[in-house]
Amino acid sequence: MVNIIIFIIGIGIGFVLGKRSAAKISGKLLSEMNTEEKEEMKKEAQKAFDERISDRKNKILEFMRREGSFDQALATCGLEQGENKPGVMRREIEKLLNVSDETARKYLNELEKEGRIKQVGESGPEVSYVLNN
Repeated sequence: MVNIIIFIIGIGIGFVLGKRSAAKISGKLLSEMNTEEKEEMKKEAQKAFDERISDRKNKILEFMRREGSFDQALATCGLEQGENKPGVMRREIEKLLNVSDETARKYLNELEKEGRIKQVGESGPEVSYVLNN
């Protein structure tokens, strides 16, 4: 029983020391930073976030280009598209990016607002999206 108590106390001490060491290794604590350093950190985080969104939207557009080329090749050969629908559907984007339906919808809505894609259909699960020419 005593060994278990000593073990638990050792884990607690190790956790506290580890947390302090991590803070020292990673630089200043947030509370020790001045306003300029905090703003610079926010700018870097925002830049990384914006780049991630841009990369994902470009991935969607590239996927749509490939799908469009595939659909054209099928039509040239006299074959029908797999689901008889133009473009790509939101659920395909969810799988492509491994994101939720809300996140996929957000990216598709942003691309539509930017005029890079357009929605085919009014609403519901059968809505698809095609590239704007």
